[in-house]
Amino acid sequence: MSGSEISQVRRRVRRAIDQDGLFEMTMGVIFLAVPLLVRLRLQSIAGVVAVVLVCVVLPVLRNRVTYPRVGYAKPREPAFRLILLFALGLGVVSLGVTALVLLVQGRVMSRPAWLALMPFATGLFIAGFHFLWGIRTRSLRHFILASVAAAGGALAVLLAAGSLDTGAGIFFLGFGTLELATGIVLLTRFLSHYPRPQGATDDA
Repeated sequence: MSGSEISQVRRRVRRAIDQDGLFEMTMGVIFLAVPLLVRLRLQSIAGVVAVVLVCVVLPVLRNRVTYPRVGYAKPREPAFRLILLFALGLGVVSLGVTALVLLVQGRVMSRPAWLALMPFATGLFIAGFHFLWGIRTRSLRHFILASVAAAGGALAVLLAAGSLDTGAGIFFLGFGTLELATGIVLLTRFLSHYPRPQGATDDA
């Protein structure tokens, strides 16, 4: 098999995997969990919960649901490194833009001000991820979600008038619900479009 044929297989599998909705469902659960963790005063473990869901639970679900139906193409290591570097850079940019906003307001050294702008920074970060994946998969859905994440984060801050609880609640509950609902619709379509092959097992 030539290099171009291998690339075509990778792109075809990546597009199929992008339609399973599991990533959107995972992100939806993470976003909906944040207000609950804040309410329980467990916000310090929100990052750990997110990493476990994305790095452990999501791959397990795809091993059982997605790969037996559409196959699996191992991503090239340089591409993985590029995504990791993009994530780190995106985090720096999100924090930088947030710092610039606070600098203009004269509140860059205020911890409550940083917390109040958390939906804005998070919206930029998630928007960047959806935008990158939209470019890789050429899916309009990701560009729409990227726009909603960026605009929703900024709008939540404006509507909350600086209140951390209100702003975070509006953004995380609203966008989490949207992501979860999108994922459920996609998964339903995926399961109907890609039936499990005869003889395939859950651990395939």
